[in-house]
Amino acid sequence: MAHIMSEPAFNILRTKEQLGYIVSCSRWTLSGDSQFGLRIIVQSERGTGYLEERVEAFLDTMDSKFEEMDIEEFNDFKRGLQHRWREPPKNLGEEASKYWQQIDSGFLDFLRRELPRACLSCLINDRTFATAFENADLLDNVEKHEVMALFRERVHPNAPKRSKLSIHMQSQKPRAPQVSAKAVEAFDGLIKEANPGIDVASIREVFNEANPIASDFVKHWTDTLSQIGDDAARDLLAKLPGLMEQYPVRDENIFSRTADVTRIKDIKTFKATLEVSCSPQPLVQWNDLPTSKL
Repeated sequence: MAHIMSEPAFNILRTKEQLGYIVSCSRWTLSGDSQFGLRIIVQSERGTGYLEERVEAFLDTMDSKFEEMDIEEFNDFKRGLQHRWREPPKNLGEEASKYWQQIDSGFLDFLRRELPRACLSCLINDRTFATAFENADLLDNVEKHEVMALFRERVHPNAPKRSKLSIHMQSQKPRAPQVSAKAVEAFDGLIKEANPGIDVASIREVFNEANPIASDFVKHWTDTLSQIGDDAARDLLAKLPGLMEQYPVRDENIFSRTADVTRIKDIKTFKATLEVSCSPQPLVQWNDLPTSKL
C-alpha cells in the first residue's frame, strides 16, 4: 500500500499543490512486534494545520485511485516491489545500513535475504520467521481487494479502525504580516469606488498566492495608485490596516477537525503514562557474537 501511494503523494502534495520541497509517503516501522504504519511527511512554509487538512484530502482521493486501478497496473506495483526487495546493495553504505538496521531493531536477522530455504531449518525452528524471510515471494499471493480493504479499514479518514499520530513541528520565527483574501477583495472594492478606470483584475494577477505579504502588497499598490494622485493613494492605503484587522488571515496552524483529537503538549508527562513494551528478541541466535556490557 505504501509503495502504491508514494508516487501519488509526491505528485499531488508537492507537484500540484506545491506545499513544500520535501514530501514523502512510506512505511513507518518501529522496533518490536507489529509496530508499523503509513508515514506521510510534508515540510512547508504553510501552517501545520493546513498541511494536515491537505494530507487528509489526499487520503480521501486515494480511495478512488485504488478503486479505478486495473489488475495489470496492480501487478506492476507488485513486481516493482519484489525487484526492490531482492536487489543487492549497490555500495558499502547500503550494505552497512542493512546490517545496522538489524542491530538497531534487536532482531539480528543478518542473513534475511541470503539464506537459502534449505539452510533455514538448521538455524531456527520459528515458522513465523520462515514465512517472513520470503516476503518477496508472498507478494505473489496479495490481491488488490486485500490492499483496498486494509486502506479502508486503517488509513482512510473515515476508516473504522484508524489510529493517527500527527506531529507538528512549527517554526518559532515570527511570520511577516499577510493580507487575507477577504481583505484583498475589500481593498479592491475601495479602489473601484475611487477610480473605476483601474483594471483591478489584471493587477491582482501579480499576487497569485492566497495571502500576499503586506509589505509587498503595499509597495505594489503604491506604485500603481500614483496615477490617481499621492494624497488619494495614501488615503486608500491608510485603510488597509483596518481591513487586515477586520478580515484577519486564518491561523493555518490550527487543524479544523479537532473533535476527536487528543493534544499532547507536555511530552515528558505523556511518556510517563505509557507502558514499556517488551524488548525485541533475536530471531537467530548468533553464539559467536560478544555479549554487550551496556
